[in-house]
Amino acid sequence: MGDFDIFMISGLGADSRAFRNLSINSTKITYIDWIEPLINETIQEYAFRISEPVRKAENPLLIGVSLGGIISMEIKKFLPDTPVILISSMKDKSEKPFLLRFGTVVPLHKFIPPRFMMKSTVIVRSIFGKLDKPDLAVFNDMFMKTSPTFLRWGMSQAINWKGSDKQAKVFHLHGTKDRLFPWRRIKNPTLGLMDKSGGQNLCIPLWA
Repeated sequence: MGDFDIFMISGLGADSRAFRNLSINSTKITYIDWIEPLINETIQEYAFRISEPVRKAENPLLIGVSLGGIISMEIKKFLPDTPVILISSMKDKSEKPFLLRFGTVVPLHKFIPPRFMMKSTVIVRSIFGKLDKPDLAVFNDMFMKTSPTFLRWGMSQAINWKGSDKQAKVFHLHGTKDRLFPWRRIKNPTLGLMDKSGGQNLCIPLWA
């Protein structure tokens, strides 16, 4: 990765452990932790707050997974020269999956407790595919340590995201069997990765 200052942003309900199986040849890696959203805070305002270390870096590069990818695209709006690598995410609203588009019409996320939804075995398997015991244990631990307030806010932001500049150049890695962000809706991905599990985990456990 050269002399880049690499900043990695995980998905909703996840933390830096989502990248634990990803090997990057660099000593300048920073994992950006999720912070609690302020009351009525927009995704643009949140992206600016969370990007403080990125804005201070001399040569930043962003790697974002799922919601982390959406936040990365928002950061790129005010740091347009910053390279972005998206993993299992979307570049603009045209790539928004049915689940998120449905949420704009029927906002069930406002009424169903986030922990109830994510603890449902059926929902977890339908989105993330079959997880082995180690991955499932990490998934459960990450989720249980996530703020319910942030979970609901994050769901709402992903559902209502208006997208980013379609001309923005990004490096987009995507699983050909991704269930949360279906491959068929991804426009001009840089690289499609085969995933035999059929879930959202490509070469690493990648959770929304």
